[in-house]
Amino acid sequence: MPALPVPDYATIPRFAEIMKGLDATARAEALSMFLAPFQKRYRRTFIDPPIAFDARIGAGDALLRTLQEDGCATTAIGAADKARLVELTAPLAQEVQARMDAAAEPSVKTSQMKLDPKAHAEVYEHARAVLDAAHVFAAAGAYASAPVTLGGLAVQVNTARATRQRYGEIDAEGLPRPATRYLHLDSGGWPWTKALIYLSDVPGMDQGPFRFVTGSHRMCDEFELIVRKTNDKMAISWRDFLALPPAFRLYTDVGNYVDPESEGARALLAKEMAICGKDDLILFDYNGVHRGGFVREGSRWMMQCSLVAAG
Repeated sequence: MPALPVPDYATIPRFAEIMKGLDATARAEALSMFLAPFQKRYRRTFIDPPIAFDARIGAGDALLRTLQEDGCATTAIGAADKARLVELTAPLAQEVQARMDAAAEPSVKTSQMKLDPKAHAEVYEHARAVLDAAHVFAAAGAYASAPVTLGGLAVQVNTARATRQRYGEIDAEGLPRPATRYLHLDSGGWPWTKALIYLSDVPGMDQGPFRFVTGSHRMCDEFELIVRKTNDKMAISWRDFLALPPAFRLYTDVGNYVDPESEGARALLAKEMAICGKDDLILFDYNGVHRGGFVREGSRWMMQCSLVAAG
């Protein structure tokens, strides 16, 4: 039984219509397509270091303990370091925002700019120093049971216009309708964590804060995580996905098609926290349920920091 909510696809007209046309051949083809990447990902569970929920470190232990317990930990960057990071990234964020403003229909791809380590060496150098000073590498490495370092950077911009186009109006609680939309896991593997840095102020719900369901990083067993991530990485078609056996009909998209009034959905929403205020650096386990970027006024500028094995 999956730990996270699962949509009843047969009750959703667009999916029910697809399911009517599925025969034994379609089901066999879908399963054959799924099994190889599933097995490859499953083998990784015997190779990758395990998550260390009881590890302890010196400096940065408070960050680590919160990550272990809640799945998401926050801290504040020093004012001088933050100012320099904003100075370095502002032209990039402005470029992304101009591109979004000019697009007829802004997309996830147009909202991000991946930074090249050579072309943006100064940004990488400063971001690495900021993360190290905040003990992100120490905490994330202890959590992943092996040293980690900065792997990649991306500048992301979310705007009120793009939010309305994609989700409609956002309510006073900072949520779209239905309230479960965009709840998801990431499809990545070890070392399981990612860091986010707010480049603009996020004092409240109007700025589209990052949101995380507390404790959800420990809800799924390995099988459920592997199934969900396999389907996401495959970019499987809806026809093939719906042809899979129910045990394999799981996806990283947790909230878009689930009944928001179901017990499982309501339990997730009850534990969801929004990261607002002075803390502008977020370290989280992306095996946990999360979302963000529902901007109601202006725009939100943010940096995504991918973590990889060190050395």
